[in-house]
Amino acid sequence: NKNITISSTGGGGGDSYTSNGSLLTSSTTSNQVLDSFDSTQYRTVKYIVQLSSNNKYHSIEIMLIHDGTTPSLVQYAEIFTFEKLGVFTANLTNNNIQLICTPNNDSTKIQVQRQYITI
Repeated sequence: NKNITISSTGGGGGDSYTSNGSLLTSSTTSNQVLDSFDSTQYRTVKYIVQLSSNNKYHSIEIMLIHDGTTPSLVQYAEIFTFEKLGVFTANLTNNNIQLICTPNNDSTKIQVQRQYITI
């Protein structure tokens, strides 16, 4: 598993932020961590995810919220040029919420933009 390093690109008075990151997968290994954040700091997160592999493209928005125990997510605004290039889930591990992807191809570039709101 590889982690995307997401760096902050701006803020809104300390209450909301936008961050960006990318990952190039080398396998179709399941449950690759795309992002991780402290569940005690942030409650709601919105992702825009773009995947590309062999001239195929897939874009999706993901909204995630948690109650301190269980993350819940909804996926919407999904579009792709040929086929879905990945499947997304979330989990809670050691007080960190993780956005997880299982890519369908062994060489997939995954780019993520995250907006999050503090608790």
